[in-house]
Amino acid sequence: MLSTEYEKKKELFLRYYEALQQQLKWKVDKRTLMLMASQLTTADRQLDVHQLVELAEEIKRRSGFFSNLRSSLRYTIALSLLTNHDEDPLKMFDKLIASYQDLLEAGFSRSIFTYFAAASVLSNWTNGTDVKKQARRAKTIYDEMRRKHFFVTSYDDYPLAVMLAQSDRDVDAIMDEIAYYYKKLSSHVFRKGNNLQLLSHILTCGGINNRELLVNRTMQWHDALRSQDIKIRGLHYAALGILALIESPDHLISDVTAMYDALNASKQFKWYKEMNLVVAIPLIVQEKLHDPAIAATGLTTAIEVILQAQRTAMIVATGSAVAAANTSSSSSS
Repeated sequence: MLSTEYEKKKELFLRYYEALQQQLKWKVDKRTLMLMASQLTTADRQLDVHQLVELAEEIKRRSGFFSNLRSSLRYTIALSLLTNHDEDPLKMFDKLIASYQDLLEAGFSRSIFTYFAAASVLSNWTNGTDVKKQARRAKTIYDEMRRKHFFVTSYDDYPLAVMLAQSDRDVDAIMDEIAYYYKKLSSHVFRKGNNLQLLSHILTCGGINNRELLVNRTMQWHDALRSQDIKIRGLHYAALGILALIESPDHLISDVTAMYDALNASKQFKWYKEMNLVVAIPLIVQEKLHDPAIAATGLTTAIEVILQAQRTAMIVATGSAVAAANTSSSSSS
């Protein structure tokens, strides 16, 4: 059963979902709406969905005819600008475009993921940030990723490369860390591929200087959720990494399963059990970030950025799958 605090979180999530559905149900896939509602729920501010729609339309007006920002993913960019920054969102959009251009100059390709990578740059942006230098460092990291894992590295790794570039660690040390997690976890129950690479990146981004601890916690979370008859798919790997960074299952498993069960019991989401787990975990984690013990580790900002990167990967993957399905359907008709 959900605690009073988590019950409030769930109800807020449902309200945001209903508001988004009323505005965007013909424009955005339901799974994306769930992820957007999750982001709104975990933001430390109240937001009007109408403001989100207006900003998304302004982004479309300011974008070139062939720009990726004219697609439905503009709503996700608008949401990022509204939830992650205190500054005027249109000023932040101008900074996002400038960061996007810096990433292109560094060698990144034009794609929707490059816009999300630019949003990742903004997540740690200060007046002293050398974006061009950070972009070049991110490209070096991305090239190393692709060299070591060619078949599972693609444009969707751009945002995580930018996140990793914000660390002051040596590039070789970062790559060694990624390789360690990938090898250790793939030798157990985790399947090799892009989802495991994303998990390895997340553990590296939020690393707490104890590789073995994080590997063990990730495995414990996998087994603990399985023991509750929850099926773990590749799309859940990233969320397991976030949980591992926060706490062991002993302290949070009951909260996670209670939120998951509550979403499963909701009429709107009873057929979306895989997504319900993806949504439930950030709702629990965000509340846990207010714990002084977590704040003392210095992980709060990193985990908030990682949560955004995870949602971004899910949203873009969902959008791409829907677009592909629509294309296939059109071709066969």
